[in-house]
Amino acid sequence: MPAQRILINGQLFEVRQNHYDFLIAAQQHAFSGAFWIDQICVDQDNVPEKNHQVTMMASIYKRALKVVVWLGGLTEEQEPIMPYIELRMLTEYGGGPTVTIETQGGGTYGPSLSTVIEFFQNPYWTRMWIVQELVTSQDFTAYGARNSISGWALRCFAVWLDDHVPARENTQLMSPHVNYLLTRAPNGSARYLLSDLFYHLSQGQCWDPKDRLYSLRALLTNGTSVVVDYSKPVTDVLLDAVRLIGRETTARIGLHAIAAVGTTSGMAAHVLACDLPKAMGLGTSRHLFEELARDVDGDWNRALQQGDGEEWIVAKFRETFLEHGGSVDEVEAASMSYAEPNLRAELDWHGILR
Repeated sequence: MPAQRILINGQLFEVRQNHYDFLIAAQQHAFSGAFWIDQICVDQDNVPEKNHQVTMMASIYKRALKVVVWLGGLTEEQEPIMPYIELRMLTEYGGGPTVTIETQGGGTYGPSLSTVIEFFQNPYWTRMWIVQELVTSQDFTAYGARNSISGWALRCFAVWLDDHVPARENTQLMSPHVNYLLTRAPNGSARYLLSDLFYHLSQGQCWDPKDRLYSLRALLTNGTSVVVDYSKPVTDVLLDAVRLIGRETTARIGLHAIAAVGTTSGMAAHVLACDLPKAMGLGTSRHLFEELARDVDGDWNRALQQGDGEEWIVAKFRETFLEHGGSVDEVEAASMSYAEPNLRAELDWHGILR
Protein backbone atom coordinates (compact mmCIF):
# COMPACT_ATOMS: atom_id res chain seq x y z
CA MET A 1 0.00 0.00 0.00
CA PRO A 2 1.19 3.61 -0.67
CA ALA A 3 3.03 5.02 2.32
CA GLN A 4 4.71 8.23 1.12
CA ARG A 5 4.08 11.11 -1.26
CA ILE A 6 6.51 12.53 -3.80
CA LEU A 7 6.31 15.33 -6.37
CA ILE A 8 6.33 14.41 -10.08
CA ASN A 9 6.10 17.36 -12.48
CA GLY A 10 4.66 19.42 -9.67
CA GLN A 11 1.95 16.86 -8.86
CA LEU A 12 1.65 14.79 -5.68
CA PHE A 13 2.06 11.06 -6.29
CA GLU A 14 1.80 8.24 -3.73
CA VAL A 15 4.51 5.55 -3.66
CA ARG A 16 5.32 2.57 -1.49
CA GLN A 17 7.83 2.99 1.29
CA ASN A 18 10.39 0.88 -0.58
CA HIS A 19 10.32 3.22 -3.60
CA TYR A 20 10.51 6.27 -1.37
CA ASP A 21 13.56 4.85 0.43
CA PHE A 22 15.25 4.23 -2.93
CA LEU A 23 14.67 7.78 -4.14
CA ILE A 24 16.25 9.11 -0.94
CA ALA A 25 19.21 6.73 -1.35
CA ALA A 26 19.57 7.69 -5.04
CA GLN A 27 20.33 11.25 -3.95
CA GLN A 28 22.95 9.98 -1.51
CA HIS A 29 24.56 7.79 -4.22
CA ALA A 30 24.58 10.84 -6.54
CA PHE A 31 22.70 9.10 -9.34
CA SER A 32 22.00 11.29 -12.37
CA GLY A 33 19.75 11.04 -15.40
CA ALA A 34 16.24 9.68 -15.78
CA PHE A 35 15.01 6.55 -14.00
CA TRP A 36 12.46 4.03 -15.22
CA ILE A 37 10.56 2.66 -12.21
CA ASP A 38 7.70 0.57 -13.54
CA GLN A 39 5.45 0.99 -10.50
CA ILE A 40 5.65 4.76 -11.04
CA CYS A 41 6.05 5.07 -14.82
CA VAL A 42 3.25 2.64 -15.71
CA ASP A 43 -0.31 3.57 -14.76
CA GLN A 44 -1.18 0.51 -12.68
CA ASP A 45 -4.92 1.24 -12.94
CA ASN A 46 -4.90 1.50 -16.74
CA VAL A 47 -5.19 -2.10 -18.00
CA PRO A 48 -4.44 -1.42 -21.73
CA GLU A 49 -1.35 0.60 -20.80
CA LYS A 50 -0.20 -2.06 -18.34
CA ASN A 51 -0.68 -4.81 -20.95
CA HIS A 52 1.36 -2.84 -23.49
CA GLN A 53 4.18 -1.93 -21.10
CA VAL A 54 4.54 -5.42 -19.60
CA THR A 55 4.85 -6.78 -23.15
CA MET A 56 7.75 -4.36 -23.67
CA MET A 57 9.36 -4.87 -20.26
CA ALA A 58 12.16 -7.19 -21.36
CA SER A 59 13.17 -4.80 -24.13
CA ILE A 60 13.24 -1.89 -21.67
CA TYR A 61 15.60 -3.69 -19.30
CA LYS A 62 17.73 -5.16 -22.08
CA ARG A 63 18.35 -1.71 -23.61
CA ALA A 64 18.85 0.16 -20.33
CA LEU A 65 22.21 1.87 -19.88
CA LYS A 66 22.21 0.95 -16.20
CA VAL A 67 19.93 -1.34 -14.16
CA VAL A 68 19.73 -0.60 -10.45
CA VAL A 69 18.59 -3.23 -7.94
CA TRP A 70 17.45 -1.66 -4.68
CA LEU A 71 17.82 -4.04 -1.75
CA GLY A 72 17.05 -1.57 1.02
CA GLY A 73 16.44 -2.52 4.62
CA LEU A 74 19.92 -4.00 5.15
CA THR A 75 21.27 -4.12 8.68
CA GLU A 76 24.61 -2.71 9.79
CA GLU A 77 26.00 -6.26 9.71
CA GLN A 78 24.71 -6.97 6.19
CA GLU A 79 25.93 -3.78 4.45
CA PRO A 80 29.64 -4.83 4.38
CA ILE A 81 28.75 -8.14 2.71
CA MET A 82 28.46 -6.42 -0.69
CA PRO A 83 32.01 -5.02 -0.97
CA TYR A 84 33.31 -8.21 0.67
CA ILE A 85 31.74 -10.47 -1.99
CA GLU A 86 32.80 -8.06 -4.76
CA LEU A 87 36.46 -8.12 -3.71
CA ARG A 88 36.42 -11.84 -2.93
CA MET A 89 35.12 -12.65 -6.42
CA LEU A 90 37.73 -10.38 -7.98
CA THR A 91 40.30 -12.46 -6.12
CA GLU A 92 38.76 -15.77 -7.22
CA TYR A 93 37.89 -14.98 -10.85
CA GLY A 94 39.38 -11.61 -11.75
CA GLY A 95 43.04 -12.19 -10.93
CA GLY A 96 43.09 -9.64 -8.14
CA PRO A 97 45.12 -9.94 -4.92
CA THR A 98 43.79 -11.63 -1.80
CA VAL A 99 41.84 -9.01 0.11
CA THR A 100 40.30 -8.38 3.48
CA ILE A 101 38.05 -5.54 4.60
CA GLU A 102 39.02 -3.53 7.63
CA THR A 103 36.28 -2.65 10.08
CA GLN A 104 36.01 0.66 11.94
CA GLY A 105 37.51 -1.05 14.97
CA GLY A 106 40.67 -1.90 13.01
CA GLY A 107 40.01 -5.63 12.61
CA THR A 108 39.29 -7.53 9.42
CA TYR A 109 35.82 -8.37 8.18
CA GLY A 110 34.61 -11.84 7.28
CA PRO A 111 30.84 -12.39 7.26
CA SER A 112 29.30 -15.06 9.45
CA LEU A 113 27.13 -17.70 7.82
CA SER A 114 24.03 -16.36 9.55
CA THR A 115 24.69 -12.84 8.22
CA VAL A 116 25.06 -14.09 4.64
CA ILE A 117 21.81 -16.05 5.02
CA GLU A 118 20.02 -12.95 6.28
CA PHE A 119 21.38 -10.93 3.33
CA PHE A 120 19.85 -13.35 0.83
CA GLN A 121 16.60 -13.45 2.79
CA ASN A 122 16.00 -9.84 1.82
CA PRO A 123 12.42 -9.58 0.42
CA TYR A 124 13.83 -8.45 -2.94
CA TRP A 125 15.18 -11.92 -3.71
CA THR A 126 11.72 -13.53 -3.40
CA ARG A 127 9.97 -11.45 -6.08
CA MET A 128 8.94 -12.99 -9.40
CA TRP A 129 9.66 -9.80 -11.34
CA ILE A 130 13.37 -9.81 -10.49
CA VAL A 131 13.88 -11.96 -13.60
CA GLN A 132 13.91 -8.67 -15.54
CA GLU A 133 16.80 -7.21 -13.55
CA LEU A 134 18.82 -10.41 -13.07
CA VAL A 135 18.37 -12.13 -16.43
CA THR A 136 17.22 -9.82 -19.24
CA SER A 137 19.51 -6.87 -18.47
CA GLN A 138 23.02 -6.44 -19.82
CA ASP A 139 24.20 -6.15 -16.23
CA PHE A 140 22.94 -4.69 -12.98
CA THR A 141 24.23 -3.24 -9.75
CA ALA A 142 22.58 -3.97 -6.40
CA TYR A 143 22.53 -1.15 -3.85
CA GLY A 144 22.03 -0.86 -0.13
CA ALA A 145 21.94 2.37 1.80
CA ARG A 146 25.77 2.74 1.71
CA ASN A 147 27.33 0.00 -0.40
CA SER A 148 26.80 -1.75 -3.72
CA ILE A 149 27.72 -4.93 -5.57
CA SER A 150 27.89 -5.68 -9.29
CA GLY A 151 25.75 -8.29 -11.00
CA TRP A 152 28.98 -9.90 -12.19
CA ALA A 153 30.09 -10.47 -8.61
CA LEU A 154 26.73 -11.91 -7.56
CA ARG A 155 26.74 -14.30 -10.53
CA CYS A 156 30.27 -15.37 -9.69
CA PHE A 157 29.26 -15.88 -6.07
CA ALA A 158 26.42 -18.21 -7.10
CA VAL A 159 28.90 -20.32 -9.10
CA TRP A 160 31.45 -20.14 -6.28
CA LEU A 161 28.88 -21.48 -3.80
CA ASP A 162 28.23 -24.48 -6.04
CA ASP A 163 31.96 -25.21 -6.24
CA HIS A 164 33.00 -24.59 -2.62
CA VAL A 165 30.07 -25.07 -0.27
CA PRO A 166 28.41 -28.41 0.56
CA ALA A 167 24.89 -28.71 -0.83
CA ARG A 168 23.15 -28.43 2.54
CA GLU A 169 24.94 -25.21 3.49
CA ASN A 170 24.58 -23.94 -0.08
CA THR A 171 20.78 -24.00 0.10
CA GLN A 172 21.00 -22.19 3.44
CA LEU A 173 23.09 -19.39 1.96
CA MET A 174 21.12 -18.74 -1.23
CA SER A 175 17.66 -20.03 -2.04
CA PRO A 176 17.28 -22.23 -5.17
CA HIS A 177 15.10 -19.44 -6.62
CA VAL A 178 17.91 -16.87 -6.46
CA ASN A 179 20.67 -19.32 -7.40
CA TYR A 180 18.77 -20.37 -10.54
CA LEU A 181 18.31 -16.77 -11.72
CA LEU A 182 21.91 -15.75 -11.02
CA THR A 183 23.27 -18.71 -12.97
CA ARG A 184 21.22 -17.98 -16.14
CA ALA A 185 22.87 -16.34 -19.16
CA PRO A 186 22.55 -12.52 -18.92
CA ASN A 187 20.90 -10.27 -21.50
CA GLY A 188 18.03 -12.73 -21.99
CA SER A 189 20.14 -14.65 -24.50
CA ALA A 190 18.81 -18.10 -23.50
CA ARG A 191 15.26 -19.42 -23.69
CA TYR A 192 13.51 -21.87 -21.38
CA LEU A 193 10.41 -24.05 -21.12
CA LEU A 194 7.61 -22.63 -19.00
CA SER A 195 7.31 -25.85 -17.03
CA ASP A 196 11.03 -25.74 -16.17
CA LEU A 197 10.77 -22.11 -15.03
CA PHE A 198 7.71 -22.85 -12.89
CA TYR A 199 9.59 -25.71 -11.30
CA HIS A 200 12.78 -23.78 -10.52
CA LEU A 201 11.09 -20.51 -9.53
CA SER A 202 8.32 -21.97 -7.39
CA GLN A 203 9.42 -19.86 -4.40
CA GLY A 204 8.89 -16.55 -6.20
CA GLN A 205 6.19 -14.19 -4.96
CA CYS A 206 4.01 -11.60 -6.67
CA TRP A 207 1.02 -9.42 -5.83
CA ASP A 208 -1.01 -10.60 -8.82
CA PRO A 209 -1.13 -14.39 -9.57
CA LYS A 210 -1.19 -13.56 -13.30
CA ASP A 211 2.39 -12.37 -12.98
CA ARG A 212 3.42 -15.98 -12.34
CA LEU A 213 3.15 -16.28 -16.13
CA TYR A 214 3.67 -12.72 -17.35
CA SER A 215 6.91 -12.13 -15.41
CA LEU A 216 8.50 -15.10 -17.21
CA ARG A 217 7.41 -14.15 -20.72
CA ALA A 218 10.81 -12.74 -21.72
CA LEU A 219 12.59 -16.03 -20.92
CA LEU A 220 10.23 -18.40 -22.72
CA THR A 221 11.01 -20.34 -25.87
CA ASN A 222 7.49 -19.46 -27.07
CA GLY A 223 7.23 -16.17 -25.19
CA THR A 224 5.64 -14.22 -28.03
CA SER A 225 2.66 -16.59 -27.90
CA VAL A 226 1.82 -15.33 -24.40
CA VAL A 227 -0.56 -12.39 -24.81
CA VAL A 228 -0.48 -10.15 -21.74
CA ASP A 229 -4.04 -9.34 -20.67
CA TYR A 230 -4.67 -8.27 -17.07
CA SER A 231 -8.40 -8.11 -17.69
CA LYS A 232 -8.57 -11.91 -17.85
CA PRO A 233 -9.64 -13.93 -14.79
CA VAL A 234 -6.84 -15.83 -13.06
CA THR A 235 -8.28 -19.15 -14.26
CA ASP A 236 -8.06 -18.03 -17.92
CA VAL A 237 -4.42 -17.04 -17.47
CA LEU A 238 -3.88 -20.43 -15.87
CA LEU A 239 -5.36 -22.09 -18.95
CA ASP A 240 -3.00 -20.01 -21.13
CA ALA A 241 -0.13 -21.50 -19.13
CA VAL A 242 -1.59 -25.01 -19.48
CA ARG A 243 -1.92 -24.52 -23.24
CA LEU A 244 1.69 -23.39 -23.55
CA ILE A 245 2.96 -26.32 -21.49
CA GLY A 246 0.82 -28.60 -23.66
CA ARG A 247 2.53 -27.15 -26.73
CA GLU A 248 5.96 -27.60 -25.17
CA THR A 249 5.17 -31.17 -24.14
CA THR A 250 3.77 -32.09 -27.54
CA ALA A 251 6.82 -30.70 -29.31
CA ARG A 252 9.30 -32.28 -26.91
CA ILE A 253 7.91 -35.78 -26.82
CA GLY A 254 7.13 -36.23 -30.51
CA LEU A 255 4.95 -38.90 -32.10
CA HIS A 256 7.77 -41.41 -32.41
CA ALA A 257 8.42 -41.29 -28.66
CA ILE A 258 4.73 -41.72 -27.87
CA ALA A 259 4.46 -44.66 -30.22
CA ALA A 260 7.56 -46.23 -28.72
CA VAL A 261 6.71 -45.94 -25.03
CA GLY A 262 2.91 -45.79 -25.21
CA THR A 263 2.72 -43.49 -22.19
CA THR A 264 2.32 -39.87 -21.23
CA SER A 265 5.29 -39.86 -18.91
CA GLY A 266 6.65 -36.79 -20.69
CA MET A 267 3.52 -34.91 -19.83
CA ALA A 268 3.75 -36.09 -16.22
CA ALA A 269 7.34 -34.88 -16.01
CA HIS A 270 6.45 -31.43 -17.32
CA VAL A 271 3.06 -30.76 -15.78
CA LEU A 272 3.30 -32.60 -12.49
CA ALA A 273 6.71 -31.20 -11.61
CA CYS A 274 5.55 -27.57 -11.58
CA ASP A 275 2.04 -28.18 -10.11
CA LEU A 276 0.47 -25.38 -12.15
CA PRO A 277 -2.47 -24.40 -9.94
CA LYS A 278 -0.20 -23.94 -6.94
CA ALA A 279 2.25 -21.94 -9.05
CA MET A 280 -0.59 -19.67 -10.14
CA GLY A 281 -1.81 -19.10 -6.60
CA LEU A 282 -4.68 -21.59 -6.83
CA GLY A 283 -5.23 -24.43 -4.39
CA THR A 284 -2.87 -27.31 -5.02
CA SER A 285 -4.25 -30.14 -7.14
CA ARG A 286 -1.41 -32.59 -7.48
CA HIS A 287 -3.71 -35.62 -7.20
CA LEU A 288 -5.82 -34.29 -10.06
CA PHE A 289 -2.71 -33.81 -12.17
CA GLU A 290 -1.70 -37.37 -11.46
CA GLU A 291 -5.01 -38.63 -12.84
CA LEU A 292 -4.60 -36.39 -15.87
CA ALA A 293 -1.04 -37.50 -16.55
CA ARG A 294 -1.68 -41.24 -16.22
CA ASP A 295 -3.93 -41.24 -19.30
CA VAL A 296 -5.00 -44.77 -18.48
CA ASP A 297 -7.18 -45.13 -21.58
CA GLY A 298 -4.61 -43.59 -23.92
CA ASP A 299 -6.90 -40.67 -24.87
CA TRP A 300 -4.09 -38.14 -24.96
CA ASN A 301 -1.95 -40.47 -27.01
CA ARG A 302 -4.70 -40.73 -29.65
CA ALA A 303 -5.36 -36.98 -29.59
CA LEU A 304 -1.66 -36.31 -30.04
CA GLN A 305 -1.48 -38.57 -33.09
CA GLN A 306 -4.45 -36.67 -34.56
CA GLY A 307 -2.74 -33.33 -34.02
CA ASP A 308 -5.00 -32.32 -31.12
CA GLY A 309 -2.67 -33.11 -28.19
CA GLU A 310 -2.31 -29.51 -27.02
CA GLU A 311 -6.06 -28.80 -26.94
CA TRP A 312 -6.76 -32.17 -25.30
CA ILE A 313 -4.52 -31.15 -22.39
CA VAL A 314 -6.37 -27.85 -22.01
CA ALA A 315 -9.81 -29.47 -22.20
CA LYS A 316 -8.89 -32.25 -19.80
CA PHE A 317 -7.36 -29.81 -17.36
CA ARG A 318 -10.46 -27.61 -17.46
CA GLU A 319 -12.70 -30.63 -16.88
CA THR A 320 -10.57 -32.17 -14.15
CA PHE A 321 -9.54 -29.13 -12.15
CA LEU A 322 -11.71 -26.10 -12.92
CA GLU A 323 -15.05 -27.92 -13.08
CA HIS A 324 -14.54 -30.28 -10.15
CA GLY A 325 -13.73 -28.46 -6.96
CA GLY A 326 -11.05 -26.08 -8.23
CA SER A 327 -11.31 -22.64 -6.64
CA VAL A 328 -9.31 -19.43 -6.61
CA ASP A 329 -7.60 -19.06 -3.24
CA GLU A 330 -5.39 -16.34 -1.85
CA VAL A 331 -1.90 -16.41 -3.30
CA GLU A 332 0.11 -18.77 -1.14
CA ALA A 333 3.12 -17.18 0.48
CA ALA A 334 6.26 -18.80 -0.82
CA SER A 335 8.23 -20.47 1.95
CA MET A 336 11.93 -19.72 1.81
CA SER A 337 12.44 -22.32 4.57
CA TYR A 338 16.07 -21.62 5.36
CA ALA A 339 17.43 -24.01 7.98
CA GLU A 340 18.97 -22.35 11.00
CA PRO A 341 22.78 -22.35 10.86
CA ASN A 342 24.46 -24.69 13.30
CA LEU A 343 27.92 -24.72 14.85
CA ARG A 344 29.32 -27.23 12.35
CA ALA A 345 28.06 -25.20 9.40
CA GLU A 346 29.54 -22.05 10.91
CA LEU A 347 32.93 -23.74 11.30
CA ASP A 348 32.80 -25.14 7.77
CA TRP A 349 31.92 -21.70 6.39
CA HIS A 350 34.89 -20.00 8.04
CA GLY A 351 37.13 -22.82 6.91
CA ILE A 352 36.03 -22.16 3.33
CA LEU A 353 36.60 -18.41 3.66
CA ARG A 354 40.22 -19.02 4.63
